[in-house]
Amino acid sequence: MLKKMFWLLISSLMILSLVLASCSPKDEEEKKEEETTSGKKEEVTQPTDKEEEEATVSPGTGDWWDKFGEPQYGGTLTLAGGSLSPKFDTTDWTFTTTNHHFENLFCGDWTLDREEWSFIDTAYLQQYAAPWLAESWQWADPQTVIVHIRKGVRWQNKPPENGREFTANDVKHHYDRALGIGSGYTKPNPLYISTLGSIERVTVQDNYTVEFRFKSPSAMSIYVLLEMGVQNSIEAPEAVQMEGGQLTDWRKAVGTSAWMLTDFVPETSITYSRNPSYWGNDERHPNNQLPYIDKFKTLVIPDSSTRLAGLRTGKIDMLNVGLDSAVQLLKTSPELIQSEVPTFGQGLGIRCDKEPFTDIRVRKALQIAIDRETIAETYYGGVVDGKPSMVTRSGIEGWSIAYDEWPQGLKDEYTYNPEQAKQLLAEAGYPNGFKTNVVTSSMFDLDLLQIIVAYFNDINVDMEIRQMEVPAYMNYIRGGNHDQLYSWFEGGLGFTPNISIQWRHSKTGPSNYTYNNDAGYDALVAEYFAATTEDEASRIFVEVMWRVLENHWAIQVCPLASFNVFQPFIKGYSGEVLEFRNLPFYAARLWVDQGLKQSMGY
Repeated sequence: MLKKMFWLLISSLMILSLVLASCSPKDEEEKKEEETTSGKKEEVTQPTDKEEEEATVSPGTGDWWDKFGEPQYGGTLTLAGGSLSPKFDTTDWTFTTTNHHFENLFCGDWTLDREEWSFIDTAYLQQYAAPWLAESWQWADPQTVIVHIRKGVRWQNKPPENGREFTANDVKHHYDRALGIGSGYTKPNPLYISTLGSIERVTVQDNYTVEFRFKSPSAMSIYVLLEMGVQNSIEAPEAVQMEGGQLTDWRKAVGTSAWMLTDFVPETSITYSRNPSYWGNDERHPNNQLPYIDKFKTLVIPDSSTRLAGLRTGKIDMLNVGLDSAVQLLKTSPELIQSEVPTFGQGLGIRCDKEPFTDIRVRKALQIAIDRETIAETYYGGVVDGKPSMVTRSGIEGWSIAYDEWPQGLKDEYTYNPEQAKQLLAEAGYPNGFKTNVVTSSMFDLDLLQIIVAYFNDINVDMEIRQMEVPAYMNYIRGGNHDQLYSWFEGGLGFTPNISIQWRHSKTGPSNYTYNNDAGYDALVAEYFAATTEDEASRIFVEVMWRVLENHWAIQVCPLASFNVFQPFIKGYSGEVLEFRNLPFYAARLWVDQGLKQSMGY
């Protein structure tokens, strides 16, 4: 029987809240070239009455997105999830399901042909980025980035901002607050020390120009700002002051985005309504003011079968599901559109500083004790091939090497071979195997874990499962209380290079619960962040990924896949990953084909 894969939105949230990014700027030669990424500001055309909102608003242009038809105004976009955060402040990672009134400086390029880059990864490289609140950026020197703020951006028309213009001072306030480097803030937020910690200072040059000075020169520094993460969601300074330093009241939530928070019922629903004075236009249809839909809401439905029923009956418009649910929906609701999304796999982290795992032969033995091909074929129904992956997904060209291109010797170390595993254990001094334990929680696939237990039993390794509630589990491993193995997400991650490379760093990677403490790894990471070109950085990055594989600091099964399933009347959507970081951006650019929806009986 197939087990449901994890709901991608919740899984991504869990991981992102535990990983960190670091960064820094480009070399002198690039400074001379003054590379600049620009975003064109368009005149706003706002619908003036209901009749206009229901009408189509722009002609075809001969572009790749014309297949979606002409955008329409009106309607509601309804999503569903298993939980809802009661947080509304950028200082708390858990607020990320309630952050849609905020925006970032940069985003993914909405006009980019999905054949060139699909955006089915949560991360993207520099060449696929575009300005959002920013209008353009450039290197001033190898350690300094100048960001030009888009003119005409306004805060939502509610107290305490009351529609005032967004300026460079707002940008400075956000980063000063996160890092404790100015604007009256002296203590950094621990959550952002590594994601933003490479920023030395932020200086306002004028109302629309802000300078980011990094602690050291690096071609990868720009990724600190390009990441569509919570750390770059910009809050209103006056709102922080009005609420006494922390944003806690949803009724007072104010941002610059296309969405105004208009209703929140704890553990029930959250509703955003169209910002009638939103500053932004659709990049694909430059004369159209965003957003197209009137309301954007998320329902809390903990039971997955109930969520599926809502999708089948048109009460839910979009949902991420696992393989078994996707197959079921193909049979019961073939009209629904499905888009396969690669995602990370589940594995086991290893306490590499504890016996018996200080011996790499023991770690290798556990690695080859698992039959990945059989798991892929029987447990995952053949939707994945069972091939292991580097930390990053193989589809990120230049930053990962696909399994088929690995050296044969390394492939052998990830190929099922129980007899060789027993021999390695004997060589390491464990001819009769040993007893161990794994700590886990409900956020992981416990059925898969039982399969791994069975494979380990075949080589005389007796692994006890110790299940904990999610909060207790996270506190347990964060505190280093685990002494053997722990469930974690391994292989095929879709994060930016700056985040992925710190996955096993002994000091800056708080998700490094393996305690591998490898000086060689740390040294390569330092070289990576000192690289003066992206080509140099990518070369070092791949070298680091080889080191991770060769040292077997974690047991990997294989990357997985889930499916974005959506109603055919949702237009403008190409199957991109929808999660808290990019959801407000995408939702503003999708529309509801009202005629098609009505013809389907909804």
